[in-house]
Amino acid sequence: MVLVKHFSVLKKLLEFDPDTLGVTARQKEALLMFADKRSDNEIADKMGCSESTIRQYRFNFREKERQARAFLTLMKLSGLNSKEPELNFIPIPEEANFVDGRYNITVEENEKVLDAYFPEGREGVLKQLPVKEKKKLIILRHIVKRFERGVRYSEKQVNEILKSVFDKHVIIRRLLIDYGFMSRLKDGSEYWLS
Repeated sequence: MVLVKHFSVLKKLLEFDPDTLGVTARQKEALLMFADKRSDNEIADKMGCSESTIRQYRFNFREKERQARAFLTLMKLSGLNSKEPELNFIPIPEEANFVDGRYNITVEENEKVLDAYFPEGREGVLKQLPVKEKKKLIILRHIVKRFERGVRYSEKQVNEILKSVFDKHVIIRRLLIDYGFMSRLKDGSEYWLS
């Protein structure tokens, strides 16, 4: 179970912009197969290259890791990162369909948005739906907590739960589907957490 969860997070991270990761499309492909515990021979066959190329990929990844650790130590020792507060990011949800900069949400940022949009308390009514995608994502992540994993809901049940959150509950229901927080049958007769 833990391995599946880590593999899912790896797949989400590999959706980041190549410039951000510093990893090519071929390297991403190799990383996924490394995570899937495939042999060098099997990976080479799948990628249409030699085993020595795969071994070189492994070496390069270890070298990047070594460099990253050294750089982080340099930053810490130089004091360059001590002027900024420690950023504590909220984990990227597994159900996210497409991961981009909107998912770079700190705990502090999350709290501020929820306080602003739920002025009567977190379990209360949503004041308004934000226009900015990042804030919308924060709101939806909070609203989806009102549903239980493993439970199948009728459209009527979903609407009743969402009506207690926002008067335009149909918009929220659509966004929960669009953002991948919930899934439904094509006919809309059943909804569940993704």
